[in-house]
Amino acid sequence: NLSLAASLDCRTQVAIDGDTAVIGEPNKAVGTHANQGLVSVYVRSGSNWNLQETLFDASGHAGDLFGCSVAISGNTVAAGAPGLNNSIGGGYVASRMGTTWTEPTRLSASDSAVGDRLGTSTAVAANTVILGSFNANAGAGAAYVFTASGTKWIQAQKLSTDSSTRLRFGVSASLARDAHTLAIGAIGTISSGNVFVYFHDGTSWTLQQTLAPVGSSTDDFFGGVVSIDRNILAVGDPGTSTAHVFTRKGSVW
Repeated sequence: NLSLAASLDCRTQVAIDGDTAVIGEPNKAVGTHANQGLVSVYVRSGSNWNLQETLFDASGHAGDLFGCSVAISGNTVAAGAPGLNNSIGGGYVASRMGTTWTEPTRLSASDSAVGDRLGTSTAVAANTVILGSFNANAGAGAAYVFTASGTKWIQAQKLSTDSSTRLRFGVSASLARDAHTLAIGAIGTISSGNVFVYFHDGTSWTLQQTLAPVGSSTDDFFGGVVSIDRNILAVGDPGTSTAHVFTRKGSVW
């Protein structure tokens, strides 16, 4: 799964919400810093899309891969930078006031280590940001939940599995618009991939269900891409070039 994880890791990324689109270019040079990366914000006016802002870390370095993952919700953009600080990785949040964007604020995990690649995936909704760290815990993976407290972002919870295998949990992430349902992809399982669905009860995130494809093989990568909203979840499988759609009834998918 390493080769696919690497290919999923840092390509040009796109996210859209309403009339605002963000494009992450992690391999873009910033000044003399190769592969530092940046995120471009476009706004639609009629039938045209116009550049509103270019986001990057003014104190960034070559190889940060800023924009490796991107997400937008209303006036908030989140971006991952898994190459940051010897691939410890990190994330960034920027907010829009009117037509002006704030400087990106850096997010870091409390227990991340060299090579964890925090920011491989990201998701945002309301006052919550998710950052996936698919290489954490010796490849088992993890995902970190950050919440806004005033103008600051604090780490609220760490999500992981009890597996000692290289699950690559956190290779993908998607947060429902109401910020109560979260899907995390893991492409390293022997069963060819899983998606872990979490529910927020108002206090913390708890695992609601673990999903797997039907008729899978070890060549599949179910969970490489996920997208969720309300009671519908779409799961991409790059290994078979297929998509799986799940619906929720009550608390069951």
